[in-house]
Amino acid sequence: GIPCAYWSQKPNGDSLLVSGQVYLPKNRKLNGIMIANHYMMTSDAEVPTNMTAMETIFLMKDYAVIMPDYVGYGISRDKLHPYLHWRNAAQTAVDLLNCMPELLNYYDYSYSKDIVVTGYSQGGAVALGVARMIEEKYSKEGDWSVRKLYAGAGPYDPAETYLFSLEQNKMGI
Repeated sequence: GIPCAYWSQKPNGDSLLVSGQVYLPKNRKLNGIMIANHYMMTSDAEVPTNMTAMETIFLMKDYAVIMPDYVGYGISRDKLHPYLHWRNAAQTAVDLLNCMPELLNYYDYSYSKDIVVTGYSQGGAVALGVARMIEEKYSKEGDWSVRKLYAGAGPYDPAETYLFSLEQNKMGI
């Protein structure tokens, strides 16, 4: 993998240097770019720049796999991680995606602007945020387009879930 440092932002909009990992298959003609958003991490040792993730299996299908660490991990580990702030985590993923043309051109890869977005648990909520952000900011201009979205078991709307539990006067946990 290629560890990357790139500019993104804190939840308040201030610029921040963050990190992520990029994996490129040996075949220089990509089937696509996959943004793999990680589940809740409890230690910086678990983040993409410090550990190879199972999503790298898609290298065998000629996908570039990119994985943001999120704010509060990796190079920004001295900052508070804004857990469940999907907009901020999604922004770090999209900012890493926006680094890809330069990186892929440097290594002489051909690629499409269609992407696959994945995530499980915290990453599931982030995956939905990434898809929304790309649809709102990029797909209209023809820059990026989400071809497939896989978002599993995410805390998609914790506040609404809590309010529903109060209305029902029961909670599953």
